[in-house]
Amino acid sequence: MTSLRWTATVALLGAVAVSCGGGDGITVASEVVTVSVSPASATVAPNGTMQLTATALDDVGNIVTGESATWASNNLAVATVSPSGLVTGAAVGTATIRATIRGKTGSATITVAVPQFTLTIAGAGNGTGTVTAPANAGGGAINVTSVAGALSGTWEQSYASGTIVSLTATPAAGSVFTGWSGSTCSGIGGCNAVMSQAQFVTATFALANATNTTSVSPAARNR
Repeated sequence: MTSLRWTATVALLGAVAVSCGGGDGITVASEVVTVSVSPASATVAPNGTMQLTATALDDVGNIVTGESATWASNNLAVATVSPSGLVTGAAVGTATIRATIRGKTGSATITVAVPQFTLTIAGAGNGTGTVTAPANAGGGAINVTSVAGALSGTWEQSYASGTIVSLTATPAAGSVFTGWSGSTCSGIGGCNAVMSQAQFVTATFALANATNTTSVSPAARNR
């Protein structure tokens, strides 16, 4: 009977050691309860990429190490994901990217969108004139009036990356257009603003009589 009790005690101690991660180097892996995907949401451009990370957590929120995730996209037409969690945008839309570890799944929402950039128009000079641009597929219309540099109307719009905005400057009666300046245009011709980044354009209008005034000496006036 004594020998039987001793055997049972040894078996019980061995079981406790295994459950606590000890005993002859035997380790019982923690249970994966949840999977966290970071970032939980992100926006990428078509053909742009975003690296996602999946983390396995136990029942108290501790990280379970040594685990790898299986990745999948619910909308391959919008975004794909590699075995390492690298997301690539395919077309405009929304996709859910899922990471699965030991039967538990976490997810991230990926929005694929064309980047938008802002075009801002400013006025300068003592004259009056308008700057216009028609609406197109990339964004809305520009229609702004400058009176001695003070603006009224629509002088700022957002456009999809790659949009070409054709600006036209028209002086009012008694004024002349003297040129463009800023980040994308110069000279007195047309202005085609390429929206690869935010752009700032100034249109300068001057009073016609001010631009045509010539200096006459007092001696010449008395002749």
